[in-house]
Amino acid sequence: MSDTAHLMINVFNGEREPFPEGTEFLVTISDLKRGRLFRGERGGPSFPVNLPFHDDGSDHVNVVAFLDRVGQTALGPVKLRPKAWAAADLMLLPNEGELNFAQATWRALPEELRAFFREEDKYGQLLELKEERLATLLNVVTAAQLIDLGGRSAFSFFEELVWGKLMPDRFMGWVDRAIVPLLENGPFKPSPAGLHAGATRTFKQLQFPFANIQFSLHENDRHPTRPELVLVEFDMDLYQDLLLHGLLEVLPNHATGGKTDPRMVYMLRWMAGKQQGQNFAPPYVVREEEAGVARA
Repeated sequence: MSDTAHLMINVFNGEREPFPEGTEFLVTISDLKRGRLFRGERGGPSFPVNLPFHDDGSDHVNVVAFLDRVGQTALGPVKLRPKAWAAADLMLLPNEGELNFAQATWRALPEELRAFFREEDKYGQLLELKEERLATLLNVVTAAQLIDLGGRSAFSFFEELVWGKLMPDRFMGWVDRAIVPLLENGPFKPSPAGLHAGATRTFKQLQFPFANIQFSLHENDRHPTRPELVLVEFDMDLYQDLLLHGLLEVLPNHATGGKTDPRMVYMLRWMAGKQQGQNFAPPYVVREEEAGVARA
């Protein structure tokens, strides 16, 4: 006989705030062994669902929440426990989401970020244009601040941003070489460097199922005045699994000429972090456009 597990589902918007009380979501819950376990409408932003618990290794569920005129989101796997509560914190972004950097003015940034960016004028241009390159930059540095390497945050090794190498889905920067042995022996896995032109080695974070940061070393490049620095290419892949990354991210982007959307990285990394008790909160949000005009 199965026991009962309790799942509390919480749905947040792109501003990392709960949806208004009474918002109706269509929710589907399934697992790989038994398929669909639940499907129905629930009033949010938070609502409980009781599910059978079998204690046979299959008690990991995927949760999908759909909101009319907004879209859908999914989270999984979420581990259930017998006679206990588990939580699924989902973020649902609007289909037409506008990047809002009101929290990311130069003066509002922490001093350590300003020291890495250095160029206030160039940063201000990105801020004014609300470019995806800025969202990518803020996603990566926020993720790096949350990674422990030898008792220090990974970001504490970052020294200088290369402004000419800032792209919609990745960027380059000069980093203290002391980070290299920590990448080699820390919570990272060597990854194929072939997808990163000029890279000699690549290390990928494995902490989360989605939106992990990746460090690609360009060790043949030399800083003009500081030999203790190494050039690093930073990006965040949607999928940890190399096969899924290739099939669902690299190949579609190559076929269309597109880039990994920083909004998707933002959403997936926030949800993955919440599952592990980590607060991924870059200084920007994704807001729904109001009457076709983005809010300030």
